[in-house]
Amino acid sequence: MKMKLEIVIPGVILAILLALPLVVDSRAVFNLLTHILVVSIFAMSYDILLGYTGIISFGHALFFGSGAYFIGLILKNAGPSLVNVFIGLAASILFGLIVALIIGTLSLRVRDTYYAMVTLAFGELFYIAALKLRVFTGGEDGFSFYVPRMLQNRIGFYYMVLIIVIAVYLLLRTFISSPTGKVLQAIRENERRAEALG
Repeated sequence: MKMKLEIVIPGVILAILLALPLVVDSRAVFNLLTHILVVSIFAMSYDILLGYTGIISFGHALFFGSGAYFIGLILKNAGPSLVNVFIGLAASILFGLIVALIIGTLSLRVRDTYYAMVTLAFGELFYIAALKLRVFTGGEDGFSFYVPRMLQNRIGFYYMVLIIVIAVYLLLRTFISSPTGKVLQAIRENERRAEALG
């Protein structure tokens, strides 16, 4: 019964999300749904950290926001083309890896509350940097940029984001079922025992 529900419920939700553009014709609804889908990717990634590994991080939005800034800056300065979107994605992934390596090296030496505070400090550091570097980020006012014409169709953009959400969901589900995912769950259950087992 439980297995059937695990298949049926996501299937029903997916069917509703796929059929919605055929029934609803509201720009505000599509903007809201697209934002919900984007934030759901953020929530799924945080679930790996908190739900499966049991690590509390207050700096998770740092990677989410910096990736968005990179793509926005590249589109603003290099022009709105699909190639620039992919360059922005590659740059934001590379930046995220470098920042994660630096933060991980410094913060994984501490545990529990101390780790949460270190991640909060790094998150605030990047927030202040975004405000101070007005030349690049526009400060509190932010900046505007244009997206490629292909992404300006709200229904097409909605479906693209939905496909990305499904791909991320399937990727993370596969990751959690993998041996590495089992190790993360072991860390949540008993970190010292997991460390002793290697």
